[in-house]
Amino acid sequence: MRVEGRIGCAFGAFVYVDTRLEARTRRDGRTEVRGVDYTYHAWRGAGSELRMLFRYDMAHGGLHLHLPDLATGEETGRTPVPLDALPNLDQLIRYAVALAARER
Repeated sequence: MRVEGRIGCAFGAFVYVDTRLEARTRRDGRTEVRGVDYTYHAWRGAGSELRMLFRYDMAHGGLHLHLPDLATGEETGRTPVPLDALPNLDQLIRYAVALAARER
């Protein structure tokens, strides 16, 4: 299964979500769903004014947080993140909105 799309947020922010999920039936007959690949990419603006706010992805082996210079949108660093420390989608959206509001 895959969950993919763009979520428009306040202050011109949006979060692109691309999460791959796997489902399996447990011995007790219940279905268990778990994420196996994650991408959450937040931006603000449009066109030439497009600026990255943050990005979580697994493109480099393991989960990483990419952080930009908020003034330019240029990436300044990449930090490994334990999978159990990945914020939930609500938290990611709130973080994107807070960053975008600061940039206004």
